[in-house]
Amino acid sequence: MQSPFDAMAKALIDAALEGVCDVSLQEPVAPDTLYSDAVIDPRAPTDQIVARGLLGRMASISCVIEAFATVPTAFDADRCVARVALLRANQRRDRVLWMVSPGRARSVIEAFALEPDRAWPRGVYVGRTSRVPRVIVVSELARARSTLLLRLMGRGAVLRAAIEESTQLSDDAWELPFVRRILLRMRTELRRMTGDDTFSKEIEMRYAEYVAPVEEMMQRLEALEARGEARGEARGELIGERRALVTFLVARGIAVDEGTSARIAACEDKEQLARWIARAATANSIETVFE
Repeated sequence: MQSPFDAMAKALIDAALEGVCDVSLQEPVAPDTLYSDAVIDPRAPTDQIVARGLLGRMASISCVIEAFATVPTAFDADRCVARVALLRANQRRDRVLWMVSPGRARSVIEAFALEPDRAWPRGVYVGRTSRVPRVIVVSELARARSTLLLRLMGRGAVLRAAIEESTQLSDDAWELPFVRRILLRMRTELRRMTGDDTFSKEIEMRYAEYVAPVEEMMQRLEALEARGEARGEARGELIGERRALVTFLVARGIAVDEGTSARIAACEDKEQLARWIARAATANSIETVFE
């Protein structure tokens, strides 16, 4: 079972790079044995990708991102390197390996002779070739908007500060809809992830105006899905997409009435749901989502 840190990191990577990169989460690199957290192939122009902060710069070339809840060891790095080596061999293309660590991964940095590089901000350690891992030390990153998404992959005080900063994003910030959506999804795990129950309750209260409508819509969706299941219409693999769409709409401040809930619950087309979710990323009204 994946940890909340793992789920948070994958959700942030997937949402932040949506539309500019092809992202495959939990990518198998050998049958039933090895998986990589996120395998990324850029498909938009480089300037559009790097505009998404430090995470975008990392994803501007084909890469693998492995995010760690605890500081990885050199042996953890060996496993990551082995997975990426298999991907390179199977796909016949080069890929950079990025390891995201909450704290200073001293054994990895020393084992692969990694060093800071003037081309990258503080907290980034690289080697002399693309065959060695690159390490992001989240706790060493500067507190800037460009590093926010990576600091949301941290833990403890770093994560608390990043969450606090996320609540200050302007209404037109491109990160706001999915960051808010992910925090809503992870809110029951925040105490464990930040190590501060008081802070977690404060954040949940701050997002209460979004939590209530999400829960209301989820209950409505569950009722509609239950009716469909009784008629043999419901498809279990679509439930996650339906609920993600509802959460995204509410996070964007778009009202979801009973008719819209019924339409979402009745949708049996996974690709259609994906299109609606993509439109919801920039929509200001329900009409633009379902046009």
